[in-house]
Amino acid sequence: MRKSAFFCAWASARACLLCGVALGLAVVTAGAEEVRIYRPLGDSEAPQAEAAEPVAKAAVPAKIYTVEKGDTLWKISRKCHVSVEALRKANHLATDHIVVGTSLMLPAEGKSLSAAVPAEEVRRAEVVASAPTPAPAAAPAAPAAGPTVVPAAAVLNAGGEGVGPTQAELQRRFLTETKSLALSGVGYDQDWTPPGKDEAWDMDCSNTSRYLYQKVLGVSMQRTASDQYYDLHQDGRAWDVPLDASGQPDVAWLETHLRVGDLLFWENTYKPRRDPPITHVMIYLGKNNRGQELMAGSQTAGGFFNTSGSGPDVYLFKPTASVGGYYKNLGFTHVTGRFVAIGRPAAIAPRAPLQIAAR
Repeated sequence: MRKSAFFCAWASARACLLCGVALGLAVVTAGAEEVRIYRPLGDSEAPQAEAAEPVAKAAVPAKIYTVEKGDTLWKISRKCHVSVEALRKANHLATDHIVVGTSLMLPAEGKSLSAAVPAEEVRRAEVVASAPTPAPAAAPAAPAAGPTVVPAAAVLNAGGEGVGPTQAELQRRFLTETKSLALSGVGYDQDWTPPGKDEAWDMDCSNTSRYLYQKVLGVSMQRTASDQYYDLHQDGRAWDVPLDASGQPDVAWLETHLRVGDLLFWENTYKPRRDPPITHVMIYLGKNNRGQELMAGSQTAGGFFNTSGSGPDVYLFKPTASVGGYYKNLGFTHVTGRFVAIGRPAAIAPRAPLQIAAR
């Protein structure tokens, strides 16, 4: 019993420490409004390769966890090394609401929180990407021409282009599948059964992103926007969007760094029920022939093709626009939903993750 109690306390403390370092949450006050910013990991904070660290966690036996004061499903998942989705399924939870004293069944798998890229592979790529480049033995080849669809994203092609689909091909695939889904008339949050599935999906933003990634690239993602962001952040593949002098997302930075297939994340578009408070996700599609930036996903209005007026569709991407929000403090304070981060699954750029200096 003493060994078990010591192990649980150690695991809890370690998980809390890791969460604090990985997420780096800060609170910025603007007038009466509190907004949480995700501080990016700089080169100085990049994890170093550790030869002795195992790549995967050993399986743990199934056991019971008793909910304590202050617990959320997300916090429990970090303590016990299981995903939030696995906790929901194991305990047949329809929502994330849990009560102190409740006993939760922990899944037996004890898998890594993200299967996108092994942690050691990410660390190795970060070390290689940040190390000085040795002089080439032969004359370097001429640089490849930037993609015709999204020229501004050409600087990010190193490590991705030539390994997976090109930017133009990705845009074509995502547009084709999104338009096909939109023309079916599926509305926002409406039940729809994907081909080959036995159960209906609520076609909100995160399920639409899941479906499109599965259809276009064969990649499985978590159910919620919060979990999708967290998995990518843990793998070093999600980054905070810098702010310009006016406190808005830096459009020039996005113009340089975004590429087709990136996941776009918003926080606080409604009162968050999860931690981190990511509440909305879409897929970046690049630009159309008018120079307008596009995204795919599911929203309540403003799409190009969906006859229902909402739901899965192609939408204009406006990074500086406020989206949704909620009231707190008895209705005296309004928290505005805003665009805060981008994520890049391994299928988009398998080798070199984006390097961003800390603010």
